[in-house]
Amino acid sequence: MAFLRRNQHHVDVNRELSSAHPELGSVLATSVGDDGEVAVATDCELAVRRNDGWAVHPWSEILGGGWIAEENELHWRLLDGSRHTVALQDPARVPEVFRERVQASIVLEQRVATPGGNVIISARRDPGGRAGRTVWHALPVGRTELSEPATKAAVAAAIEELQLDYGL
Repeated sequence: MAFLRRNQHHVDVNRELSSAHPELGSVLATSVGDDGEVAVATDCELAVRRNDGWAVHPWSEILGGGWIAEENELHWRLLDGSRHTVALQDPARVPEVFRERVQASIVLEQRVATPGGNVIISARRDPGGRAGRTVWHALPVGRTELSEPATKAAVAAAIEELQLDYGL
């Protein structure tokens, strides 16, 4: 009986999400947290409901993260540097789908040596198949400063070259 209640709750949550964000992709996994927080992994984004409503994060904007079993917590970092977490009672398939979708959003990743140090350049795209732009991101390695003019110029040149080489 608990299984049926849990499934009905997931159906209700998925309906609520679809109503609030009809543009979202197909639901792949849903999990509920202790405080009524909910994580829904779709083919195109991670949606999290908190008391103040839904926050939607496209997979192509999630730099990384994962599941911490000891804390029952899903954590992630966005390309803008912000960090997020959600505590989940029963993660179900959310951590597995999270890992797969973040990986699927990576079109290209390349380490580049710049005058200021190494940088990892990545090209990310919506893994759900919706048309969209490729998001380019540079992640400094170690103490590399992206704001340093020589590094900034080298990164811009590397991205331009990669765009031409791969037609992205």
